[in-house]
Amino acid sequence: MPSSFQLNPAAQVTLRHIGREGCPLLVIDDFLLDPEDLVDAAAAGPWSPADNANYPGPNADLPGVYVELMLAALSRSFTRAFQFPADTRFALRGFFGLTTRGLEDLGP
Repeated sequence: MPSSFQLNPAAQVTLRHIGREGCPLLVIDDFLLDPEDLVDAAAAGPWSPADNANYPGPNADLPGVYVELMLAALSRSFTRAFQFPADTRFALRGFFGLTTRGLEDLGP
């Protein structure tokens, strides 16, 4: 698993507004120079049952260095898109997820 990820200098962040309410949506294209690094991180796990009993399969935390890169690169875009105060501090928790339960085992 890579110990660092490299931001693609050609990455594109686009702000869109969707629905009648105009909810903000950030679309980030080509974020990493080598997206296979993130695939390798997912393959390395560790995978465990989901914290939420309603999630349909196991998950693994995103690598901390990837999360830090995302926050550093995107915090201004988050602030602009969601109209947060300029001094807002962000925390992010993300995970890889696999859907391994069949449709018949899922609830609402």
